[in-house]
Amino acid sequence: MTLPKVAIWGPIAWIALLFSIGEWRRPELWGLLLAILVLATARPWTKRLYRGLVPVLLVGLFYDAMRFVKHVGLAPERIHACDLQAFEARWFGFANGETVHPWLQAHAVPALDVLAAIPYGTFLLASFACAAYLFWVDDVAMRRFTWSFFVLNISAFVIHHAFPAAPPWYVHAHGCVIDPATVGNEGPNLARVDAWLGFRYFHGFYAKSNDIFGAMPSLHVSYPLLILREGWNHFSKPVRAGAVAYFVAMVLAAVYLDHHWIADVVAGIALTLLVSVLLRRLLPTGRPPLDLQEIRWQIAIWFGAGKVPRAPGTAGTVAALPIAAYLAHLGTPAVAVGALVVTPVAVWASYEAIRRTGKKDPQVVVVDEVAGMIVAVLSAPKSLLGLLVAFALFRLFDATKPFPARAAERLPGGNGVVFDDIVAGLQAAALVFLGQRMGLFQ
Repeated sequence: MTLPKVAIWGPIAWIALLFSIGEWRRPELWGLLLAILVLATARPWTKRLYRGLVPVLLVGLFYDAMRFVKHVGLAPERIHACDLQAFEARWFGFANGETVHPWLQAHAVPALDVLAAIPYGTFLLASFACAAYLFWVDDVAMRRFTWSFFVLNISAFVIHHAFPAAPPWYVHAHGCVIDPATVGNEGPNLARVDAWLGFRYFHGFYAKSNDIFGAMPSLHVSYPLLILREGWNHFSKPVRAGAVAYFVAMVLAAVYLDHHWIADVVAGIALTLLVSVLLRRLLPTGRPPLDLQEIRWQIAIWFGAGKVPRAPGTAGTVAALPIAAYLAHLGTPAVAVGALVVTPVAVWASYEAIRRTGKKDPQVVVVDEVAGMIVAVLSAPKSLLGLLVAFALFRLFDATKPFPARAAERLPGGNGVVFDDIVAGLQAAALVFLGQRMGLFQ
């Protein structure tokens, strides 16, 4: 399969953008740029390796970009801390109403600290090692592993901001007082390991975290389980035993090190199994992954919404409502970021639908409605009535296309498919904003 150009130039463009805002002094960005150019162009096997590593590269760039939006949705009143501790005590605690964490901290010993630090200090290395091994034995399995890794991280990021949760160490250190500006912390056990090592390895790692209140679900547990799940059929018996031991060690370490509630661990396991099952349906062993054109087509029809026989545009808008409602809940900046991300993707996907159907504006394309509906909630209506009014106004303006929507529709290619909906969304957003200022949607 030919490596899509966007898989090369997309990351390069992002790195160039970071350089343009003054981050050209970061050596890791130069190293990443060099690795992309070498792997993507050197040899056929390096191109195959790069194709498999693209999802991991995207996770790295995404994680780095999280610093720009790390406080989105993290109002103090939305962050779960003592309520999560109470839930933990009720379902996983002792008979006296305490969680297991205070008992573990009271009985912590240096040997256990070091043992627990081993999986915590190696989980990324283990993930890369698994990807490299799978590339050697079955590069289709490797791509399924890395795309599962990508979907897992993006899903967790969404959950972390929809359900921000304080880790146990935070509750034990700060109680129920929430400060979103808190700097990451390695916890007391890993601090002792750092002191024993003589340098602050774990502190340096966790102090840079952009996701302090991302305890639920536990990605620490997710990575070893993904290794176990995707590598099982290719591992020898000794390696299988080692992978099981590694996963169990991470589960115990996550709780012992005061980094996760047991509920976080359960949620991490459930999310990993769900993602793995979905990716196995998309990328089964023995069949090449979905090609780029198919992905563009699925995005254009919004994964089937555009195939609804009657009113596909309305169906696409309804399918966009949960996303629009969630972004509106986070606030106008989140809506703006969502619109800036979805709009170029919608244009890109629409070109494939035009190619397949031979029509200038195929009815099956509804990703334009998704982009337009997101724009329609730019004023971030918090009430159900406000969302429904935004929905109704957007559908009205999308159907009637008052100036300048009709002119935008005449733009060439995917731009014409999408930007008339963007204009309709802006018109709806303006009226919703006026309605909010008049107090109509309380």
